[in-house]
Amino acid sequence: MRRTPEKEERPREALQGWLPRRGENTRSGLLDKLLQRTAPHLSSLERHDTALRLLNELWDSLRAGAWQRLWPAEKLGRAGSGYQLPYDAWRWATVAGDDPVRRCRRCRGVTHHNLRGICPVYGCEAELERPLTADH
Repeated sequence: MRRTPEKEERPREALQGWLPRRGENTRSGLLDKLLQRTAPHLSSLERHDTALRLLNELWDSLRAGAWQRLWPAEKLGRAGSGYQLPYDAWRWATVAGDDPVRRCRRCRGVTHHNLRGICPVYGCEAELERPLTADH
């Protein structure tokens, strides 16, 4: 029996856009949830437009001034070109003992960021519970 060679596996390249191509992405979805809470008078379309405008303004700020050196434009193979934060620019920190950690009531995601009690997980519409204690 003759064995045919397997296709050479190539790493899959993908770009995640800052702005959604259509609909929403994680960033615009979180802003939409925040706007529902802080500006309930806005329609769904107005919230979407406001979220996209805010993301555009934030991107412009991240690409200017002192931040600009952290976002060099790079050729990313077949996926095209884009901006990638270099690994050595990341800073990690532990959550301090007095820094409250919260859990989502529905998806059970855990976060130490609290934006008006909104669960930051994409697609989850639940709220965060009170801060967890060390014995949880």
